[in-house]
Amino acid sequence: MKGEITNYSKLAREKIHRVLIIGAGYMGSALARGIVAADLPVSLAVSDIDPKRLEYIAGYSDAQGGKGSITTTTDTLSAAEASDVIILAVKPGVIGSVLSQIAPVTRNKLVISIAAGVTLAAIEEHVPEAYTVRAMPNICAQIQEGALAYAAGSKSLTGKQTELTESLLGAVGFCIQVSESQLDAVTGLSGSGPAFVFMMIEALSDGGVHAGLPRNVATRLAAQTVLGSAKMVISSGMHPDQ
Repeated sequence: MKGEITNYSKLAREKIHRVLIIGAGYMGSALARGIVAADLPVSLAVSDIDPKRLEYIAGYSDAQGGKGSITTTTDTLSAAEASDVIILAVKPGVIGSVLSQIAPVTRNKLVISIAAGVTLAAIEEHVPEAYTVRAMPNICAQIQEGALAYAAGSKSLTGKQTELTESLLGAVGFCIQVSESQLDAVTGLSGSGPAFVFMMIEALSDGGVHAGLPRNVATRLAAQTVLGSAKMVISSGMHPDQ
């Protein structure tokens, strides 16, 4: 396995922030890749109980040719103790046990959760002395084109913490702050939205095939049409019906 926690501590002295991602699943891996690709001034570590997932992360880090280094470890508690920022990329069902494990080393640290449906109150019950953030990414974060919204906890973030939060989450797409009460709407819109867009692309592609186009051509044209249309909305700032 690539790296030990001692190596991570050495890296930490050379960087501005020490970031730990707990969980090397789809979203945890996407965040790690995005942070490396963005070349943020952080020391990055990823912890997981599954060595095979960590091998994938380590392999990605090696392939970057020195642009970014990711230390991997199964020692979550030691990694959390050595970190300034802890990102929880674990399933909602286990987040309580993970928080209980790291709670003793989270005082005044920034704890960011991307576990769906886990409230800030539930997080703060385990880590009351931490600065907490709850974020909702979507599947497009896997290709650094996600739409993410986040809400801050009861301890107000400093300006630097807000900037750091948006830099880390923004490494995998568009990021915006909302109130926690709005996160359910975000889940319905950008969280579930890709599924509806995929259906739209499929429907456009089906129409193209019905009109005589090969499936691969129809699907590519449909996808590009959606992509270009989205970029026009973003770049113009105009309402989609204009």
